[in-house]
Amino acid sequence: MFSGFSGKACADRIVDSQSRVLITMDGYYRSGSMQDQKEKGDIAADDAAAQGHKVEKVLIWQRHPGTYSSKSLPVPGRDYIVNDLLPKYRGHRSRRKRWPPRRRCS
Repeated sequence: MFSGFSGKACADRIVDSQSRVLITMDGYYRSGSMQDQKEKGDIAADDAAAQGHKVEKVLIWQRHPGTYSSKSLPVPGRDYIVNDLLPKYRGHRSRRKRWPPRRRCS
């Protein structure tokens, strides 16, 4: 979620693209003060749900790893702190998915 979007603007993009996952961060600095980005993510997910599209997962990057910088608490079952998930997958390789060959336009 780009920090310049309001929660409503992000919700509109989620609904238009039928996104199932929202990637955001807990907070960021603007003019020297910490801004609550997760709050905008919650507004986006809630507004998208009100428009009939549910966000299944919200992935939250921490501005300061190990320190959660938002006043908005993670929603159980929906929100995941990326920094907490990464150690589980460090060193693992995913299987490559084979895509069907693309047809060339003539």
